[in-house]
Amino acid sequence: MKNGNQSAATIPLAECIVAGVGLLLVLATFGYLGQRAMREQSPPSFVARTEKIIALGDQFVAKVVVQNIGGTPVADLRVIADFGEDEPPKEVVIDYLPSRSDRRVGFVLKRMPSEPEPTFQFVSYTEP
Repeated sequence: MKNGNQSAATIPLAECIVAGVGLLLVLATFGYLGQRAMREQSPPSFVARTEKIIALGDQFVAKVVVQNIGGTPVADLRVIADFGEDEPPKEVVIDYLPSRSDRRVGFVLKRMPSEPEPTFQFVSYTEP
């Protein structure tokens, strides 16, 4: 039983430390998110590379990684790949490519390409 002269229970030191650490984490998260929201977004920028070419029956599939290394997402990105004189240029449309991310696509070829690395052209995109 409490008598009138006793002070209120004190908060343990460990509990104060944990609360302080939690507060710092929350404030740091808000600061990081605010900084990311305010930072100027860089325009989209694309790179592509052939990951591998696999045989698929009497055809070949070139597995290609397309990356958006810029700070702005894009939609309907048209990519044309030229695999050399043996193949006509191939085209693919990527529906949505977020900033700083990649997508894997496949190009179906009639024969093994003569060029070790195709030439890629990024023709058009829209801003979502």
